[in-house]
Amino acid sequence: MNDQNKMNFPEKIVKYLKNESYYADDIGRSDSSVLVFSDCVLKIEKTSELSDGEHEMLLWLDGKLPAPRVIAFERENGFNYLLMTKLDGKMACNCDFSEEEVSRMLAEGLKWLWKTDISDCPKRYDWERKLAEAETKLKNGSFQGLVPQHKEFSDFESLLAYLSEHKPKEEFVFSHGDYCLPNVFLSQEGVCGFLDLGRAGSADIYEDIYMCLWSMRYNFVTLGGMEESRFVKCKEIFFRTLDIAEDCEKLRLYALMDEFEV
Repeated sequence: MNDQNKMNFPEKIVKYLKNESYYADDIGRSDSSVLVFSDCVLKIEKTSELSDGEHEMLLWLDGKLPAPRVIAFERENGFNYLLMTKLDGKMACNCDFSEEEVSRMLAEGLKWLWKTDISDCPKRYDWERKLAEAETKLKNGSFQGLVPQHKEFSDFESLLAYLSEHKPKEEFVFSHGDYCLPNVFLSQEGVCGFLDLGRAGSADIYEDIYMCLWSMRYNFVTLGGMEESRFVKCKEIFFRTLDIAEDCEKLRLYALMDEFEV
């Protein structure tokens, strides 16, 4: 535990913290610092489109979904300080439910997200935007000396060309944008909160489906050692709860596009 006054937080943030102690939450794959207090959470990260977007989306989502409520926000010395209310429940990657039950709950959470009205949603992430962002990273040398994990492509230029030629038919819904197990909170009643919404906005329905399945495999199989046959059953529960058929080709396209997420 630490004394928050030892940190150089902006005055606008400090006044809400009342000299409370905190602990650092290092679960997840984010580059931000997340400090957990008794009834609030302070997220500190470099000012960027992503961190600005989380503040914007949390304000837009207030009253629409069980997401953190913004208490205070400040930019200082190139960093964003976002003070939010604390979510109830436990992360889906660190809860007391079976993997099969988590799979069902994650699907129910997606159905809840998809009911959100996107008519005035301030963010939109379509395939063309993804292509443009991938091209920018390619031109900036982000993949210099690297080769795609999908071995049918010899380089990222050929991968981008393929993705430009094979654009999926998009069905727009409200998307979390990073629907991984650490970002979904569960309770006995089911999904009770959504976290890390910097990439949220209107996007194709498979944006979150792909990321959720990736995270399920990473947590259940890679970290948890689950046998493949049992994971297949978890995936069946997931799609049965969603009440949609698995589109393997669309999942493949999103897996290919995910190669540009660096």
